[in-house]
Amino acid sequence: MLPEPARGKILDLLREYVDARIAFSKASLYGPELQQSLARTKQLQNEMWQQSVEVARQSPTPITSIFVQSLNESIDLSEKRLATLENHVPSAVWVMLVLISLLTCLTVGLTVRRRFWFVIILPPLMIAIVMALIADLDSPRTGSIQIGHASMERLQQDLKGPSGAH
Repeated sequence: MLPEPARGKILDLLREYVDARIAFSKASLYGPELQQSLARTKQLQNEMWQQSVEVARQSPTPITSIFVQSLNESIDLSEKRLATLENHVPSAVWVMLVLISLLTCLTVGLTVRRRFWFVIILPPLMIAIVMALIADLDSPRTGSIQIGHASMERLQQDLKGPSGAH
């Protein structure tokens, strides 16, 4: 709904942006691909922002206002995804979890009168499972809990196909 020629330029930039975001999602955590996709993402964000500012100046309508707001939200989302890669559970929390786990297992082990193997094994097993889940959630690119890229890939196909033309 943006006026031409800005509509075509922004649509082309958006196509490239989705490609860069998919490359970011698939890049290895410590590889050069991640830095390249981040740099490309920033460049495309800046170009789309400049185009949107120009459109907002030329045609200050509610539609352009909504577009600028949506673009701003997508840039914010990009930064949030980057923050999830950079921010982890602090070491002090891990130390406390280990200490609490040791004390719990020690307390249960020393207070159980009858030494059934199930009662002795259950608390350490539950604690280990919880700590493994925390560690898995703390690193979103590795482990068994991962988010797929299907929605971004569908968007990429939509933007490249005939429906991306409207």
